[in-house]
Amino acid sequence: MLTLVIVVLATLVGGSLQQPGIINLNLGGGGDAVAPQTPYVKPAFCHDLDCPKYTVMETNDQFEKRRYEPSVWVATSLYTFNYTKAQNDLMFYKLFHYISGNNSANQKIAMTAPVVTEIVHGPGPDCESNFTMHFMVPFDLQANPPAPTESSVFIKRVPEMTVYVKSYSGFSNDALKRQNLEEEVNSLDSMNRKYSESVFLTASYDGPFAFVRHNEIWLVAM
Repeated sequence: MLTLVIVVLATLVGGSLQQPGIINLNLGGGGDAVAPQTPYVKPAFCHDLDCPKYTVMETNDQFEKRRYEPSVWVATSLYTFNYTKAQNDLMFYKLFHYISGNNSANQKIAMTAPVVTEIVHGPGPDCESNFTMHFMVPFDLQANPPAPTESSVFIKRVPEMTVYVKSYSGFSNDALKRQNLEEEVNSLDSMNRKYSESVFLTASYDGPFAFVRHNEIWLVAM
């Protein structure tokens, strides 16, 4: 199972997802019983920002399994063979302009965390991959988010989903993403866990100047 996931990651040559984040996901909920409900406590790595709510279903020293509640995001995407820093920055600023007032309400919208980038590999080894970057819409606007005014930016309603999450610290780069993705895939394979082999997501919770950083790789449970 490792090969296809690493093929997806290989399209990141020269790229940086320093401001990453979700999702074309109608990929199912993992088929597990819902964990007992406890009052939601926002994790410390969200800082003072809104971030998507989830229930921890399993945790160990290799990964955490989370079930995320339905949520609403603003997103932009592109198809490419090699994802570059320039392309990453372009997508980030399209979303930043949306929350800065480039929307139907001319409204400034609070930043949220994480920035999630979904990478979906096309069928076959020589196909382009689809990269979609997302900012979550703040909770007080999710019922009726302002429409984007730029044609390449869109609102996405993400259903409940279950993901396997590997966390790591430091300033993320392609080498760290590859290392952590490989480690997570190997851990899941060794435990016979089922996950989507054609998609993975990166999540970053910190601004560019933060010294202590929290990063994640998400694989979608099947």
